[in-house]
Amino acid sequence: MDDQLLTSPIFAKGFIVPEGLDGPPPAYLDAPYDVWDDLLRAASEVALQVADKSPTAEQWRKRLRDMPVLPVLSLLRNPGPLLCARRVLAFLQHFYVHSLPDDEVKPCMIPASIAVPLLLISHALDLPPVVTFADTEFYNFSVSPARPLDSNAKLHMLSNFSGTPDEAHFYITGLVVELEGIEALQLMRNVIDVVRQRDGASNRHAVVTFLLNELGACIQRMAAVVDTIRGGCDPNVYYDQVRLWFNGCPGTGQWRFWVRDVRDGYAEMEEMAGASAAQSSTVQALDAFLGITDETHETSHSKSGNFLERMRAYMPRSHREFIARLAREGSALREWISGNDVADEQLVRKAYNDALDALRRFRTVHIRIATMYIVNPRRRTSSPGPPDVCGSMGATDTGKPPAVSSLGTGGTTAIPFLKSIRNRTAGAAL
Repeated sequence: MDDQLLTSPIFAKGFIVPEGLDGPPPAYLDAPYDVWDDLLRAASEVALQVADKSPTAEQWRKRLRDMPVLPVLSLLRNPGPLLCARRVLAFLQHFYVHSLPDDEVKPCMIPASIAVPLLLISHALDLPPVVTFADTEFYNFSVSPARPLDSNAKLHMLSNFSGTPDEAHFYITGLVVELEGIEALQLMRNVIDVVRQRDGASNRHAVVTFLLNELGACIQRMAAVVDTIRGGCDPNVYYDQVRLWFNGCPGTGQWRFWVRDVRDGYAEMEEMAGASAAQSSTVQALDAFLGITDETHETSHSKSGNFLERMRAYMPRSHREFIARLAREGSALREWISGNDVADEQLVRKAYNDALDALRRFRTVHIRIATMYIVNPRRRTSSPGPPDVCGSMGATDTGKPPAVSSLGTGGTTAIPFLKSIRNRTAGAAL
């Protein structure tokens, strides 16, 4: 029995509030780190493009290369500014890497001005040095201090690659899903607490049935939020102007971080995924709580291992640890529900299966959105390009067009992969 799990603040605040903070990280950095903010703002002002050969783009990249390497010790002592700096540096890195013209010499050498602080900060946070879901969502918003941080909060996104309101709406949709997920987490905690009671309370099955029915309704609301992305994010804008900025390092040695004080002067990165919906802590927590990670995560689609399991490495450390603990409780819950066949337990089993079905329908919505935002826009392009692979929307490429790698972050085509997860969710019913 994991008593530490039930005391986790994640059950009360959700994943959206970083560990050690009462709200989002600060929006901006104080001196001397404000030069990073200034450079990130300049990237938006000059409207950098993917594979940008313009003189203004090269001037921006030169300005980044010429910046001094700033010490980060003071940031490491302060979690709020640390997470703000992580977001700013990660966005700067992706602006730099993906704005480079395609004919630039490969591999890409990331300048020491951002390579050194990003590597140190990422090491301290136990995160890979690449833009993740947490960078685009949890560390990337502000909210009116007069309003509670819930699904009705007025959210403002801080960093944006394309400068479009479509990209901001894309991020806000993800945040509202996470905010809706707070209620789901609270219901999970209550279920665990009731199931742990060993006193044979006569109403235990009835209470768990009620809570699981509420969880299913909550998952349905989360699915409805995902569907609202269509109201503010045009699929063609997402496909043409947004998704490619998320791409991570396409292969070992393709990104080199110039750090000067190691052999050869650089640190060579392995393949790294970019920001991905599969890095949503709330969605993976649902799998863990329902005890179905063995079913939904069972198939390995790449030589690098199971995609969903690998995506946990891109989550904040406290989220990974929480989900691992929750999975143990989820296995116990599933065993408890399937243990006997008396009438009350049949009602619990039905409520559990209904919650699973709500998660299946959530994934059906995800498939529909991925089709609208990735598959359909690809069909209108003159060149079919490589297969879609799991990434930012659950599907994206991992390089820059037209020279794009045929192997992406998940190493699998998007829609068949997402359908397999959806179908295995349905197949996990008791």
